[in-house]
Amino acid sequence: MTTPLPDDPQLVSFLRQHQSPVPAPALDLEARLLATLPPHVAPRSAGRRWPFVLAIGAAALWGLGQVLIPARQPETLRLATVETHLEESWSHVFSAHAEPWTTEPLP
Repeated sequence: MTTPLPDDPQLVSFLRQHQSPVPAPALDLEARLLATLPPHVAPRSAGRRWPFVLAIGAAALWGLGQVLIPARQPETLRLATVETHLEESWSHVFSAHAEPWTTEPLP
């Protein structure tokens, strides 16, 4: 950043004396400026985007639910394993050949 110059009365009076007048703008200046701009493209209606936004939101919620909610299959497999174990243990207890001192290890 430059330091401001001290006010020099001679410089200020010189610049005021020799100040050039501002030229008048051309009458067709606005029309020429507008002609250089690209044509205006109308924005798309926001009403047409809602179905797309809702579809994306529904898909995101479904995917999030799939990630956050654990799958039911492991629970079903665990229950089937417990049922099988119970059936095998009780069938062993009530079988005619059961030896009371033998046990099978749990899976």
